[in-house]
Amino acid sequence: MNDQKAKLPPYFWAAAIVFFGTWAAILASAFGVSVFPKSLNFERTGQFGDSFGFLNAIMASFAAISAFAAFQSQREELDRTKKAEENRDLFAYKRDFESTFFNLLTLLRETVKEIDADIENVKYKTDLPRKFAYGRDAITKILERLEKQKIAEDRDKYIKIYGEYRDDLGHYFRTFYHIVRFIDESEIEDKKRYIRLLRATLSNAEIVLIGLNCIHGGGNKKLKPLVERYALLHNISSQYAERWGLTTSFHATAFGDRVVSSEGKLGS
Repeated sequence: MNDQKAKLPPYFWAAAIVFFGTWAAILASAFGVSVFPKSLNFERTGQFGDSFGFLNAIMASFAAISAFAAFQSQREELDRTKKAEENRDLFAYKRDFESTFFNLLTLLRETVKEIDADIENVKYKTDLPRKFAYGRDAITKILERLEKQKIAEDRDKYIKIYGEYRDDLGHYFRTFYHIVRFIDESEIEDKKRYIRLLRATLSNAEIVLIGLNCIHGGGNKKLKPLVERYALLHNISSQYAERWGLTTSFHATAFGDRVVSSEGKLGS
């Protein structure tokens, strides 16, 4: 109670003293005790009291307005609190999303490093020394081998060579697909920003292999629609895209804002 009194403004007590003092003086006069220079005429004071009806109406209106203002203030405070909580939730969601996203990018890069390929393709010639390429160099070697077999339009040859590197390439394609799917199914606002970050990590050889997997491999049903939706072939060079027939095998949206001519030529 003492704490509540201490919080009241000083003028409250002054107003209270004046209020109660005035009414005490009026009551005293009613009982014959004169505290004023002149005696009060209660007929007049009665008329004067009747005049307070209008003042009461004003005070009631003021009280209603004050109550409404208090309600509005409380509602605005609740709205601010709710908005702050939503902002915290969005911040937490974005933070968790980005943490997972960048971890997946790291996993993709590690997956690339683990890919190996025979440089001279002597895998089954055990009497010869074997030399290996790793990482992106290995992907380039695999692509060169696919090109020698002219598999651009031959699914069977692609499947045969893919089978020799199934463990490495299968892991790579699955990881890439799940990153794109993770972005697609998220509630993050700027999905294209994260797609651009993903695209920036891909070499030309990787983009071609992803395209071939969508055309001839297991990515045809699930990955290909995502490639076309998010322009995942946007960064490929025109030479690679045309050489491997990607411009005629994908919808133009797969290349983003780059123009694909009717002859299959890819603009810059």
